[in-house]
Amino acid sequence: MTRGGSNSGQPMTGMPSREIGKFDAAGLLMNGVRFIAEFVLLTTILASFQTLDQHISPNWSRIASLVAWVSIVFGSAFLVNLPNDWAQKVQLVKPTTPGGNQMLWYSSIQKPTWTPPNWVFPLMWIPLKSLQVAAAMIVWDKVGGNYCHPAIVYFLAHQTLGDLWNKIFFEQRQIGFGVVVIYLFFANLIASTFQFFKLSGLAGGLIFPTNLWVLVATSLNLAIWLMNGKEALYPIKPRENEKIATD
Repeated sequence: MTRGGSNSGQPMTGMPSREIGKFDAAGLLMNGVRFIAEFVLLTTILASFQTLDQHISPNWSRIASLVAWVSIVFGSAFLVNLPNDWAQKVQLVKPTTPGGNQMLWYSSIQKPTWTPPNWVFPLMWIPLKSLQVAAAMIVWDKVGGNYCHPAIVYFLAHQTLGDLWNKIFFEQRQIGFGVVVIYLFFANLIASTFQFFKLSGLAGGLIFPTNLWVLVATSLNLAIWLMNGKEALYPIKPRENEKIATD
């Protein structure tokens, strides 16, 4: 979810100046729509596999469950971006966001000295997400494929908020609003972990390490916010010289 690299004490050469930015109501609405759309998509995936499960053998049911949860945990961001990419191509949706290379921008902002290097993040997330898949499959069996169970709802919400944070922080470069979203993400992960433990100690144990890593990511986002001007904690409009065309 989070990407790293340290630049503590260096000037913010690529950092957008947003401290006098205006509240972006359209941006808030668009991000709200993104959250709802992805959450509905992930729920629909589970509902579809639940329907399929009623017509296949137990062995195939396990395979279908694995495919569903791998798709959700590893592929949620890709899946939700498919309709968005199509909409932009046909000019149904044309958001205006700060331009430039995301990692070039990220490398230019100030970060604490303890920031993990970039390569650590995928190295951590791959095994953590694999553990999440295993935990979700256990819980899915425990709740009898009920995608409305709190354990499943919190889990899907945390997945969706994680994808939304990536878009807000890296694509939109909203450090302040990113702080709010990442704390919501962490809160839903904690709630999900609690629900998993209630249903299965093994499932709770499998997802618990993700909490420790997200604690690092959350602390990093907060530190970056504190070190880069403490911009508003709500969506703000970029200045004209930060905008790019999306044609």
